[in-house]
Amino acid sequence: MVGYCKYCQQGRTVTEDEVYDLLHEMAAECDDFEITEERIQNAANYIAMMECRCDGAERERFMKMARENALENINAIFG
Repeated sequence: MVGYCKYCQQGRTVTEDEVYDLLHEMAAECDDFEITEERIQNAANYIAMMECRCDGAERERFMKMARENALENINAIFG
């Protein structure tokens, strides 16, 4: 399966296990989550983007990490 970085459009090989693991994580957070072909491709694209080394992907990873750290700090302060 091939996923594409949303910033540079470079294709990367992504395993089905990686895609389904991500989709099952998402399904655990939603009650009526359906796995569709579009969601499978979107998950492959997301994984490819998270592995890409282009500037846009690196910026996205940095922002994701900053959001996660901010949420952890908020939870630590306010419970």
